[in-house]
Amino acid sequence: MISKAGYIFDMDGVLVASEEYYFSLRMQFLEEMNLPIYYSDINDYVGVDPKKEWKMMIPDPQQRTKLLPVFESFWEKHPIDYRKCLNDQVPEFLADLRKMEKRVALASVGTDAEVDQMLTQCQLSSYFDVVLTGEAVTCSKPAPDIYLQALSALDLKADECVVIEDSQVGIKAAKSAKIETWAVQDPRLQIDQSQADRIFDGVGPIRDQFEKSS
Repeated sequence: MISKAGYIFDMDGVLVASEEYYFSLRMQFLEEMNLPIYYSDINDYVGVDPKKEWKMMIPDPQQRTKLLPVFESFWEKHPIDYRKCLNDQVPEFLADLRKMEKRVALASVGTDAEVDQMLTQCQLSSYFDVVLTGEAVTCSKPAPDIYLQALSALDLKADECVVIEDSQVGIKAAKSAKIETWAVQDPRLQIDQSQADRIFDGVGPIRDQFEKSS
């Protein structure tokens, strides 16, 4: 395995297995409000910007505006504990990269609050040189904006970095930024990861490749 100077991580599905929790919560909200469910497949939501997810849940603009405060209150009453869904060997791999003096970034479509919460609960803040959220860019994934911004913040070129993703839209964003992309596979989800340069069964197998080549 050729080692790169920089590593850019997506959050949900890569660092933490949070997708199922988020999906269940959204379905619960729709059911409690007696609203129709237009998208009942978790794969429709994976990697999607929260603003777009809200539009998917409530297609009518007037209804969305009316229900947004209700949904925000509901969301706050059901906080996720990221420590319970931290993926195997994530802290260890990030520590390895720090020891190797690699530049590391987090590029998530999530909100500032969600990303800060994850980093704090899982005690991962110290491993990242750069943290970017969906609030940092105008166009979210699958647009390449957040990954281009990550390259700029890391002061590295595309061919000096690797993106570690899981979702189809995230992989498309990274490839559009012309960055080598590795996908982390979740057997519980049916995600098209065919555009990725390499596919791994988790962060652990990626770490194993580094150990074998060292």
